[in-house]
Amino acid sequence: MGEVYIEKFQDVKATQPIISFIDIDQLKLEIYVTQDIARAAQALDTIQVRFDAQPDKVYNAKIMEISKGTTRNNLSYLLTALLPNKEGKLLAGMSGKASLNAPSVSTLSQGAAIPQTALCHRPTEGDYLWIVNSKTQQVTKRKVKKGDLLPNGYVSITEGLYPDETVANSGLRFLSDGMKISVENE
Repeated sequence: MGEVYIEKFQDVKATQPIISFIDIDQLKLEIYVTQDIARAAQALDTIQVRFDAQPDKVYNAKIMEISKGTTRNNLSYLLTALLPNKEGKLLAGMSGKASLNAPSVSTLSQGAAIPQTALCHRPTEGDYLWIVNSKTQQVTKRKVKKGDLLPNGYVSITEGLYPDETVANSGLRFLSDGMKISVENE
């Protein structure tokens, strides 16, 4: 029994809740995710869950449903998963983190992966990057075509970026064509 909503001998209406039951043999997890994660999760069967109370233990939960539309309170999708809890070690309402084993950056079929922070966009110009000339240390603006958002803050670039090119990743709003910069390799 979770909670009792009335007192002894209290009058109740026909549809008024009076008690809630909690079954923790199987926990229902509800996670709000972005559209990219919702789309990637459609190809998966399970997610990995780590609870704040047990940060060293990872549980596998079965994905049951991903909402077909965004929720009313925010522009996210509701991912529902079920987690077996036969021993009853996990409690209802526990907080934690969920992760997906989505394809990694190294499995891109075409294009290059760059940090999302390096990609610029203006409505009049579209998507572009600042390419650094390794000999002159000058930047040039180049239009690119972006692909999918990737895990860990990356985005794929399908057109306009070539192997071994260096992309500016900070101070982008201060750059202009031909500007000389200093490059710090991390």
